[in-house]
Amino acid sequence: MSIMNNIYFAVVVLLCCCSQQTSSFRGADDNTITNIVNNQEEIKSMMRGIKQEIADIKEVINNMVHIATNKGVLCKSPFVSIAGSSTCYYFSPNAATWQTAREACQALDPRCDLAELRTLEQQNALDAYMKENDMSGGDVGLYFIGGTDQGSPRKFKWLSGELVTEGWRSEEPNHTHPGNGCLWFYAGQVGDASLSCTGSYRYICQI
Repeated sequence: MSIMNNIYFAVVVLLCCCSQQTSSFRGADDNTITNIVNNQEEIKSMMRGIKQEIADIKEVINNMVHIATNKGVLCKSPFVSIAGSSTCYYFSPNAATWQTAREACQALDPRCDLAELRTLEQQNALDAYMKENDMSGGDVGLYFIGGTDQGSPRKFKWLSGELVTEGWRSEEPNHTHPGNGCLWFYAGQVGDASLSCTGSYRYICQI
């Protein structure tokens, strides 16, 4: 970080020097003055780029520190961080069909979609967070997530195309709606019982 700050300082000094040179070249021809002004604009553009790079590096470092201290990644509102996770999540307060939920996630951010809870570790982390924040129990704790058997009846896949293999509730999937089943997350487990994609439930997005 000190190297980047030194570069930034050097650019500022150079910009000041160029400004002084502009004053001293009042008697110079128009082409010379134009070149000096253009150089100043280039330096200003470089300076803006360097400032952005410094900001990006600071954000990366802050995220690394946050994760290392088991606080999860830093997330921008309305997303929240989960302890020990490098993913940001959004828990919807409102109900929607599965497809509408996907569209709502994508509207939050182009990189966002329904959550893919592929591992038991992810499922356990979200379950703990939901319990700590009184989001478990009853219909309040039931959320659509990013898995479905649409296009491959009786074969549930995450949106990424991977088969859903971990975290199933006992006796599930039961294929109540073959070809129109969408996954939900409840009390730390994944299920599809009696829940079609056209039902309305809350949902979890991830980015």
